[in-house]
Amino acid sequence: MLKKNIKYVERHIITSSYGLKMLLLLVLIVQKKSVLSYKIELAVIYQCLI
Repeated sequence: MLKKNIKYVERHIITSSYGLKMLLLLVLIVQKKSVLSYKIELAVIYQCLI
């Protein structure tokens, strides 16, 4: 399922730079083990997207 999501994101990158940010977010989510650190990263990425 994760590979399908990655393929979708890769296709999305071709059509928009927003997709690139989403790929970065996906990678960060996969790498994070702790929910607390995940929430902190998500908040940081959210600020970057605005």
